[in-house]
Amino acid sequence: MSQSQDFDWYISPAERFAAETQFAKYSQDEDEVALSQLQPLFQLSRLSEHEFSQIWQIIDIRIRQRINLEQFVYFAHVLNTRRKGKPIPSGVPLDVKEAFLKEPEVSATASHIRPSTTGRDVGASTSRSTRELEEELARAEADIRAARTQESAAREYLRELETTRAEAEGLADYKRREAAARKGEAAARPPLGSVVASSPAGGAPGSVEELLSKLTAEAEMLKRQQGELQREIAGL
Repeated sequence: MSQSQDFDWYISPAERFAAETQFAKYSQDEDEVALSQLQPLFQLSRLSEHEFSQIWQIIDIRIRQRINLEQFVYFAHVLNTRRKGKPIPSGVPLDVKEAFLKEPEVSATASHIRPSTTGRDVGASTSRSTRELEEELARAEADIRAARTQESAAREYLRELETTRAEAEGLADYKRREAAARKGEAAARPPLGSVVASSPAGGAPGSVEELLSKLTAEAEMLKRQQGELQREIAGL
């Protein structure tokens, strides 16, 4: 399947109306518009000069350096689609070419401007609508830039949260290993009674009392360590 067939050529009524309004502005109410008259549109499109010219060559099938209203509608459609990142088609399908070659039944301006019933200048109203569309486009682009900035800040904050979480998990794992090691050391110590029983029966009274004092102090120290260990385990 060719690239032109893959391209979405559908134009919504709102998109067509916007393009017809632009055509009236750039063509100065003539039936056709020249490439040289579209310099403001080129600047608004923010495409490269090569891409802008490439799209023009696809639409200007009669190679007249001028296009009619129907061609301009599709020209604006391809421009907008390219601005959204879609590829430029290699050509236009047959039914679109037939629409390009069909003679308009009414003038270009009459096809999209209703007669004025209020006495106001219709041309001025059309220009004002075009300015509003351009301002809306500028606001939309500003909103996109702001959204991208917010997205970047959110991603940076998420990376910081992931780093903090990894550090917290590492610290908790270290505390668990430390607590398990202390618990193992406490379990490996011999009971107080067995140490007393293994002492020589005929030892001097002073030596026994000194040993009992040391064992009592050690038992108290172990009791404190056990309490600290339990508090650390409870805090994990």
